[in-house]
Amino acid sequence: MNYVSSVLKGHITIDSVGDDQATVPGGIPSPSPSTPTVTVPFTGQSELAALLVKLRDHGVALGGDLAGWPPAAVFEHLRDQGLVTGPYIEVIFSGPGKWHTSSR
Repeated sequence: MNYVSSVLKGHITIDSVGDDQATVPGGIPSPSPSTPTVTVPFTGQSELAALLVKLRDHGVALGGDLAGWPPAAVFEHLRDQGLVTGPYIEVIFSGPGKWHTSSR
């Protein structure tokens, strides 16, 4: 599974776990066994919103957590501002090699 593991100032990080890989949209590098983490730059909230929607539409999950500011929380914030709409898949890790997903 490919998922957005972080959204930091000016870039997002996409990681890969497990064997079920979502297709990353054209123009965005895809994680692979040899490169399990990729970084994609963005400038501004509008570009971030468009990038997250594009990834979401291709089945890339958004990392979630019980605390902090994970990618799922960033998506929710952008949704509250009207910059994105619709559901997304959230992935939460509970231990090494253990995770669960839910639609939000």
